[in-house]
Amino acid sequence: MSHVLSQAAPVNRSDARLPEVGLPERNNPVEAIVVNKIRLNGRGSEKYTYHVELELPSDQIAYEPGDSVGIIPANHKSLVSEIIHLLRETPETPVIFGNSSGSLGNVLTNEVELTKLTRENLESYRQFSRDKALNELSQDLNKTSALLQGCTWADLLRLFPGRINAGEFLAIARPIQPRLYSISSSARAYPGEVHITVRQVSYNLHGKEHFGICSTYLADLPETEDRVRIFFETNEVFRLPSDDTDIIMIGPGTGVAPFRAFMQEREDREASGKNWLFFGDWRFTTDFLYQTEWQDWHKKSLLHRIDLAFSRDQKQKIYVQHRLVEKSRDLFKWIENGAKIYVCGDMKNMAQDVNKAFVDIISREGGISVEKAQEYLKTMRKQKRYLEDVY
Repeated sequence: MSHVLSQAAPVNRSDARLPEVGLPERNNPVEAIVVNKIRLNGRGSEKYTYHVELELPSDQIAYEPGDSVGIIPANHKSLVSEIIHLLRETPETPVIFGNSSGSLGNVLTNEVELTKLTRENLESYRQFSRDKALNELSQDLNKTSALLQGCTWADLLRLFPGRINAGEFLAIARPIQPRLYSISSSARAYPGEVHITVRQVSYNLHGKEHFGICSTYLADLPETEDRVRIFFETNEVFRLPSDDTDIIMIGPGTGVAPFRAFMQEREDREASGKNWLFFGDWRFTTDFLYQTEWQDWHKKSLLHRIDLAFSRDQKQKIYVQHRLVEKSRDLFKWIENGAKIYVCGDMKNMAQDVNKAFVDIISREGGISVEKAQEYLKTMRKQKRYLEDVY
């Protein structure tokens, strides 16, 4: 499988100095134009991962590798329609929400957070629902947490019916929340653009299909010309080191995004430090994100080492932490020589498993106890040599 991105070649700006310009912030977003959208997974994959290129209003907006872009999404039309039905209203009903006014359909689509509920939302809704089950459930912290996990406003209104109109609903709802994505491009390589890597989220809950608000919003965008409201969030910690420092990058799935930006930046800067990538996903033939780019960097000796873990390609599942342990001797040499470690991806499982793998590696190769290895890694964190961008 070949993932060839149908895009213009990056502009080499190694001799140019990027101007220092303030970034659009959360309270002052800008509109970016979709110039390219490509599904990265091969035919037959069960996943839908997209490479999205956005044109910025100015090529002087110079974010840094490691930063994130915030996307202000729109709610899925099926969710909006269901909530309007459950409120016994019509899409044309005139409403006011904060400083916004318009039709109920438009306000629910663009202004209101519908897919993530808070405890405050649940408590506020109790006054409109006489359902005893909701009152009992709200008294149990664990049950409340379980309900809120993946639950939308439509689920709450359907499972625990109440007498609530559009105005009352909007009074207890909160504004739509932006979603953050690690930037997968370098502003030096692609001036005036920002790239993101998005995996579409969908799941079944309470007998209904649910969609991740932002991933589905981006997946449903046309391939060109639509506009997206964005801003940037800087990450002063998750930064590239000096050009002569080696780096070890661990990024399964879409966690690979910032490392694409790292490689573009290091190539542009002609950095002498070595680069080692650990990448994992489900299957080699369909889920090797940015495959041709990584292979090209490897052939050019810009990516010095690459280790892959495709969990579904064999009976026993193999993940990036297993590849780390397999390469423990060389990894420890890199660490002892001053390499920085970067981990990006799932906080709940992957990041903890990778942390444990490095403790095991340091203990084994350093000939020290697990307790001392944990202190060793803790010191690396304090020295900003073990950095995480997890979610």
